Amino acid sequence: MKRVLFIIFFLSIIVAKNGYAVTIASIQNGEVFDGRDYSRDGVGDQLYNGISSFFNLDTHSGQAMAYFDIAPLLSLNINSAIFEWDVDHYQGPGSPSSTAVYAMLNDSALSLDDFNKGVFLGDVNSFGLTGGDILSLDITDLLQGFTGEYIGIRLASNEPNQIVSDAPFLNMSNGNARIIVNAAVVPVPTTIWLFCSGLIGLFGCRRIKSKTSKIEYPVACIN
Repeated sequence: MKRVLFIIFFLSIIVAKNGYAVTIASIQNGEVFDGRDYSRDGVGDQLYNGISSFFNLDTHSGQAMAYFDIAPLLSLNINSAIFEWDVDHYQGPGSPSSTAVYAMLNDSALSLDDFNKGVFLGDVNSFGLTGGDILSLDITDLLQGFTGEYIGIRLASNEPNQIVSDAPFLNMSNGNARIIVNAAVVPVPTTIWLFCSGLIGLFGCRRIKSKTSKIEYPVACIN
């Protein structure tokens, strides 16, 4: 029992020092297609659930969306948080050289209103990305200060408007967007450690007593 308590104590120190990882998978992925110049190509605004690509053309553009239920993170002490999305493939001459990432706070579902919506988080170098690569961005500051239950992440190409139809764009892997969080362990109250130390001491004394009770003393012989 003493050995078991010691192992638990030792492991708890390791976990408290390094924290632990929590992965939140997206609850929906999609694309908002903006038919900017409807009169030129005859294509209006559209939603694509499960198809997530982003590009920028003169007549229309698309933006990739991923939505997350982050309620499980609200009770955690977050050390770091990384947004990741697997790339499926690129089309056209290649991937966009730069990708803008936005956060749509308290947004849980795909809608046309999400086009150009959100708080700017940063630009990601996406030049040369292809199938099997990962587009990622540190969103620690965002999650440490956010208390809502849902969040959407929007990807938009920073390439200038392309007149030709084969502009650089990326197709993101459906269902493979995630937020990876490293959470700190809530400190264990001192009373718990004292209780465990007391248990170790109690079992130690009990073991010593058990050993002494088994000692056989020699019986003196009287002539």
